[in-house]
Amino acid sequence: MNANASSFKEKEILNAGGYTKHKNCSSLWRKLTKLSDEDTVDHRDSPEQRRYLAKIPSGMNLGGLCVMSLPNSVLYLHRLKLSDDTFFQLKDLHNDIDNMVLKGQLLFNNLNLTEAYDRSLMAKDPSILKHTNSYGELQVFMEDVHYTVEGRYIMKKDRLAIELIVSTLDTKFITLTHSNANKTDPPIWLDKQNMGDFMLRLKADLDKWVQDYFNEYLTVTNLENVPSILKLREYDQHKGGQLAKFVDNALIRMNNKLHNIVGDTVRIPNFKITASHNMSIWIHAGTLRGLDTMYRRSQATKILKKKRNILNVDTIIGFRDLKVLYAYEIQFPPSSQTAPTLNGLLIMSANQQTAHITLELLNKTKILELELDFLNRMGADAITIEGAAKVVMKNFKHILHHEIATIMSNSIVHTTQLLKTLLICG
Repeated sequence: MNANASSFKEKEILNAGGYTKHKNCSSLWRKLTKLSDEDTVDHRDSPEQRRYLAKIPSGMNLGGLCVMSLPNSVLYLHRLKLSDDTFFQLKDLHNDIDNMVLKGQLLFNNLNLTEAYDRSLMAKDPSILKHTNSYGELQVFMEDVHYTVEGRYIMKKDRLAIELIVSTLDTKFITLTHSNANKTDPPIWLDKQNMGDFMLRLKADLDKWVQDYFNEYLTVTNLENVPSILKLREYDQHKGGQLAKFVDNALIRMNNKLHNIVGDTVRIPNFKITASHNMSIWIHAGTLRGLDTMYRRSQATKILKKKRNILNVDTIIGFRDLKVLYAYEIQFPPSSQTAPTLNGLLIMSANQQTAHITLELLNKTKILELELDFLNRMGADAITIEGAAKVVMKNFKHILHHEIATIMSNSIVHTTQLLKTLLICG
């Protein structure tokens, strides 16, 4: 998409930060900088403890409804939580008033997570899975975790609020241990290259916690006495209006493009899950529908990456009518009491699915690129069962709630990544 689109005045948005040149803004800067000096740091008794910013309480949910591939098997992680109270060290915190951004770098010595899982064995054909009674809890240990955040500010009356978080998450290594393992059993070392889905889910929940943490502070930080607050409010309203028009126009064009190329309906892979007593569930003819129903769900924010001369526009989007449909067949062993095959339809509604979308505008070449990360996953409560086998399907509640729900939820996430390759034409 050419950046000269009528709905987006690039120079107007790029120059909208001129209010910061006003002399009175120095007082605003000093007041906001307190976030990184004294107000947010937890003053404890010893210098060593004083480095810590806050405690994340144990038991907090971090991630879940994702898949982890192991040799010859698949783990369905349906609930992850923090095993211990966890402190993070604040390495850097900085307010960028020109871009209305709070930048920070947080370090964790380690993250110790407990995850509930189910396991399926995988045949040579990865679409054939054998359900096992192997389930329980695993301990995931991550050491030397680096977490960088950009909190995008907006104005709400006379207060600042963080509308969304842009972040990165990395760790030195990840190990896996079964909760019932002996102390002498060595942990399983996991390849970070195969942990992308796990890390994205973890990062999304950490982002939400950090956003709530800082917004709790900002709700009691009133800026009405700052001389330049009026100019800041006018700037934020002007910038927000321009960005909203740009994002709304981009989403309309993406929706239209998907509709025109019949990309609003996408085929997704088939799976066969075998259970005990020679019973199996085959889910097939799967489709993802409604990709062309995107809409903006939050205020849009922007930041200019001066070194790369890139303008990043970020917002949260939703889908008005996104769903996954699978036909299913339950196959039983020969019996005079039950039909050999019963079938029906599984529908997962994803209208509550949200995603963080980043539109990268390369100023020189006028090319728009797109990044998309989902903030939540749909679970079994979003599935509707239709057909004559509805009553029988409920007998497979465990498989439905954990394995099939995770497969359908991940089908949404991975198929929607195709949007990254969508060329938006002007």
